[in-house]
Amino acid sequence: MKKVILLFTIILGFNLFSDNLKNNEIPFISSYDEFFQKVEKLEEKIKNGDKKAINNLGNLYAKDENSRNIPKAKEYYRLAIKNGSEIARKNLEIVNKLPKLCPERSICENWTTIRFVDKDGKIVKMIIRGFPVNKEEVTEIEKREIKGEIEYLLNVFLENEEFVIVGYADETEKNKKKLSLSRAEKIAEFLKQNGLRKDIKISKITGKSSENPVDTNDTEIGRYNNRRVEIFLKNGKVKKIDVEGLLNQLKDE
Repeated sequence: MKKVILLFTIILGFNLFSDNLKNNEIPFISSYDEFFQKVEKLEEKIKNGDKKAINNLGNLYAKDENSRNIPKAKEYYRLAIKNGSEIARKNLEIVNKLPKLCPERSICENWTTIRFVDKDGKIVKMIIRGFPVNKEEVTEIEKREIKGEIEYLLNVFLENEEFVIVGYADETEKNKKKLSLSRAEKIAEFLKQNGLRKDIKISKITGKSSENPVDTNDTEIGRYNNRRVEIFLKNGKVKKIDVEGLLNQLKDE
């Protein structure tokens, strides 16, 4: 039975962290208040010209259990690198191997564009929505989200994968066959242009008009769901990430 897996990386990340956190093997901050107090102290040091604090603030965002924020950590590492930090350069290389993780019981609000469909423990396809009526491309908001998915999901979790990309239209749209193919082609082009790893191959691109609807075409939301691109995975294997080991490699200055 198929089920949509949203934020499956969060689940994976928490599984990797749970045992180690219980054993206090990974340094973490016990409360949000404590975390933000440390943020404020480091920000004050940065304002006072302490360049080392820039890298250390990146580490704080990367390591903290309650407010883990890999994109924010990367911002500070890049800033530290501009200020001549070689340690930050090495830290950035490390966090580039990490998925985007969210703290427990929180919601990653931007992770809504791509959904992963799972069958018997194997990822079989991804679904991209966000296509306006009779348009080939998703909205700019969706494009920004997909860029994040490329960096934090596809490039991190998939190994030697092969994609088959299939586009669809809803029943009411014009030139459905051509439109559905154009949607698949645009997504394939977008993935390549925005950093999809070269070892992830796109072997086939097709358009199937309004075939195989996943929802009713009688409602606006149903038609929205039917305007989609599906990316089928040949291997569907999710790479195991040693999050603990990577975080333990991060160094303060």
